Amino acid sequence: MISRSLRIGIDGRGILKTIDGITRYSLNLIRSLSEIDSTNKYFIFKNSWRKKKIVDAPNFQEIEVDFPHLSMKSLFHFPFLIKHFNLDIFHSPFFIAPLWNVNNLIITVHVIEIDHLITQRAETIDGNGLANQRIRSQKVGCL
Repeated sequence: MISRSLRIGIDGRGILKTIDGITRYSLNLIRSLSEIDSTNKYFIFKNSWRKKKIVDAPNFQEIEVDFPHLSMKSLFHFPFLIKHFNLDIFHSPFFIAPLWNVNNLIITVHVIEIDHLITQRAETIDGNGLANQRIRSQKVGCL
């Protein structure tokens, strides 16, 4: 059993102005966690253009980030934020995740085909066309 509260980071930069799948998933996840968990400390990293609060709960802190979630800067700069906030767990609700400084990483893969899972390869659309990304985890869960 864990004797202290956890410091949990959630990448909320996928919450867009229009409601799409990742926006809906992220909003529901964050709001639901705020209703059931008052113990752990949450750090929600959101786009700097989003001034409206995502959730109003005392154990949730929203941090403005000035780079897009689908960018090289995200891959290389986010690890420093994770280290700065001393996160125990980091959750990325899309297939892009920091390259280092993450001990406990949760990635939500929204669409995956079983033949790609078998070959340890996931195909994703990155806005510029089709991009392949290797799954680096030794354990892959699929719902």
